[in-house]
Amino acid sequence: MNTQLQYNVLNNSVLSTCHTLLFVYPSADPDGLPVDLSQGGMVQIILGHHGNGIEQIAAVLAQCPHVRSVYIHTTGGPGKLQLGQLTLTAHNIERYSWELQSWFAHLPSFLQPSLILGGCNVGDGVKGIMLIDKLRYLTRSHIRCTHSSSRRHLQLV
Repeated sequence: MNTQLQYNVLNNSVLSTCHTLLFVYPSADPDGLPVDLSQGGMVQIILGHHGNGIEQIAAVLAQCPHVRSVYIHTTGGPGKLQLGQLTLTAHNIERYSWELQSWFAHLPSFLQPSLILGGCNVGDGVKGIMLIDKLRYLTRSHIRCTHSSSRRHLQLV
């Protein structure tokens, strides 16, 4: 099912059956989306410009017991991830640890969720590795960054 939803107008029947969510920050470059939205089971959600994007994602994931894969397409830079009005960095990530830990808390411990970050070079450099490593620890997820200045994909297990 190929559905585009606004954050505050969620269709619970669609969300309760999907396995993959694509969160898109409105100002991110849409041409950089490497995801085929025609594949079944994926729902696209537009993050609001205002407010905390981590909380927006947590609220949606709380309604989606089957989600094992989250793709976040946003803006940012090395070591910075723009989520709504919030810029997530290695220095402020601890403030949001509870919300980040809740993202995949619904999954059994033997399943490792997947978190894909695209649209920016968040994983580049020392700051990028620090942020991604902390994000991986808090979300218990396998993380892949699809964009980098070196044209290589960063993948942390």
